[in-house]
Amino acid sequence: MNIMEKLAKILGVDPAFLKKIDIAMSARTGRSGVLDGISAETDTLVKNTFETLGITPGASAEDFRVRLLAAIKTDEEQFLKYLATVPGETEFEKAANLARQIAHVGKGFFLKKEYGAEILRKSNPENLLKFLGVKDIEELAFV
Repeated sequence: MNIMEKLAKILGVDPAFLKKIDIAMSARTGRSGVLDGISAETDTLVKNTFETLGITPGASAEDFRVRLLAAIKTDEEQFLKYLATVPGETEFEKAANLARQIAHVGKGFFLKKEYGAEILRKSNPENLLKFLGVKDIEELAFV
């Protein structure tokens, strides 16, 4: 399986679509091999994850599942222990307070996905549709 096919499978898109993106990125930035770099980085991350979980190459999916669930359980226990130190009356309130502290989201305007799709439907951006190789907004994956 080549790099484009592998990334396309991970992302759930058509390899031809990724090839178009790669060509367009190279033309606009003058840099080639961006997707190759992403693929190499992904391979490294997967390898590191397997090592962290103590999984050897060729291990069964069941072994991976068991080790992953054990790691999740450990992390969840540590998180709940930490959450107990956060101000709030309930776990939900504590988690919300912690999220506010971590996010550092200021005031601003935020666009819901549905509203963004509606704007695109109304404006019918022909050049964007042409570049993406689709007939209409409904063909886009995010709609």
